[in-house]
Order: sequence, then C-alpha cells, then structure tokens
Amino acid sequence: MNVVRARGRAGLGFSTGLFGNGFSLTAETLERAPFVVNGIAEDVEYHVRLICAGLRVEWVGGARVFAPLAPAGSAQAVQEARWEGGRLHVASRSCRRLLVAAVGGNLRALETLADVCSLPLARGVLALLLTAALPVHWLHVYALVCAAIAGGYVLEAVWLSPQPVRDVFSLAAAPLYLLWKAAITPLVVRQSRRRAEWARTRREAARP
Repeated sequence: MNVVRARGRAGLGFSTGLFGNGFSLTAETLERAPFVVNGIAEDVEYHVRLICAGLRVEWVGGARVFAPLAPAGSAQAVQEARWEGGRLHVASRSCRRLLVAAVGGNLRALETLADVCSLPLARGVLALLLTAALPVHWLHVYALVCAAIAGGYVLEAVWLSPQPVRDVFSLAAAPLYLLWKAAITPLVVRQSRRRAEWARTRREAARP
C-alpha cells in the first residue's frame, strides 16, 4: 500500500496519498490547507482536505521513514482497527465534499473518493470469497477476474521487495490473516463511530 499503490497512483497523475508518519509538508501547503483534523485517521482525513483544496501529494521514491511496529496481539488489533475504522468514518463524512469537487472538474477528487471508499486488500479478498460462494455464474466470473487483479498486485509487491523469497513464503500465513481480519471486525466497527477516540498504540522498541 505504501509503495506499489502509491507509485501507481503517482504514475497515473493522481495524488499519492498520505501514510501515517511518512509524509512531509511545506509551509505553503499548510497555509492553503491548515492541518486541522478531528478523526482518528488523520492522514486520510487531511489528504481529503488537500485534494479539495486543489493540491496533490507527490511521490518521493528516495524518502524513507523508520518507525517501530505494533507488537502482535491486542496492540496490533487496536492499530488495525483504528486504521480501518478511521477510514470508514472519513468516507462517511467526505463523500459529498469529494463528489462536489469532482463535479467541479477536480478528477483527482474522484480517484480519492474511490480510494477512501475501497476495502483493504484482505477484506476485499474476504468479500470475493463470499461472492464466489453465491450460486450466480456471472458473480463467479467477476470474483475470478478480481482475484487475478489482486494476485497480480500482491506479486508485484513481492517482486519489488528487498527479500522476495521471504515474502513468498510469508504468503502461506494469508488464510490465518484473513481469519484474524474477520475476528477484529467488531472492533473496526466501534472505531468507525463519530465519538471514537485516538489512542496511542503500544509499540516495540526500535531496532538499530
């Protein structure tokens, strides 16, 4: 999401998007679109604000941001739920603004609307599995085409990885990850509510 997807969006002329603590802003940008956000997914919310202001986030390929990850277990579940629930909340509040901007000629707003309203990859795969289980032939064809696109997306990410062999073997855990995603769905729903509060995620110490 932070590399393949971002580079693809930039290559098509769209705004790359913002990703947590991995972005920088100029003083001119802050003057045109002050960093005023109220939700728990501040990067997604502020990106919508930038797009509606007619600005575009550029992709900087050589930039690197290092930060410790949330440890597996409850801390990771809270982090994932905050990301997903926050995106859902932003989508519910931003659709009208982005549509108005798109009708006004801002095509990047239409692409950003599609991004905000899209499912995370794992949940998209879960939706495809449910679709394939329905007794409707054309839905099976649709699910197969979408699965091929998703598979190509994942393989491209593996190909661009510094350790592609390791990542290929890590895909064996994908079924367990899908089950885990399904299990934290109630937490995601709670985090999507208007009154959900941002809470700092417990993280492991940074490694040298």
